[in-house]
Amino acid sequence: MKPAPASPNSQVHLSTEELAAVPFRHRPRSLMLAAFLNLFFFWLGLHKFYLGNKKAAYIRLLLFFPISPFFLIGVMNFELFYLSFLGIILCWDLVMNYPQVERINRSIRALEQQETEALEMADQPLETRILEMADRADGGILTLKDVMREGISLEEAKQVLSKMSQEGICEEVSLNGVKSYCFSS
Repeated sequence: MKPAPASPNSQVHLSTEELAAVPFRHRPRSLMLAAFLNLFFFWLGLHKFYLGNKKAAYIRLLLFFPISPFFLIGVMNFELFYLSFLGIILCWDLVMNYPQVERINRSIRALEQQETEALEMADQPLETRILEMADRADGGILTLKDVMREGISLEEAKQVLSKMSQEGICEEVSLNGVKSYCFSS
């Protein structure tokens, strides 16, 4: 019996060893860590790096890092303008952290679901996988290239499709010189 799939909002707790095996780009992001990085290191753009927005992070570094030492020693005459500008950016980033974290975590969950479905599909017999592909295909017509896109080798595809056509499950036809297999509904 298979375990029930986790709901999109459920948290999965991994051991340290399991977490170390997961590449960083596939790990869910923490809203608290993003907010912490934003509050204390927003001018360096560390929260942008953490959220995977490298372009915005590099822009932040280019804009604010060279100016910050001058501001700290009081060389600039427009400190009030600079502070208000930084405050607006800080508030904006804090407000936008939640949708960014949710978007990233949603895409990570979708990727995990696709990987799970691919693993489940790989466990099925080739005939079942091909029949499911035919159900999804326009008019129930498949070519060898369609079957190979699903990760089935050319030899396996030829063997299974010719066996299925001999058994009467599909009909082998030639469309514009391309060998195709027509599955009736």
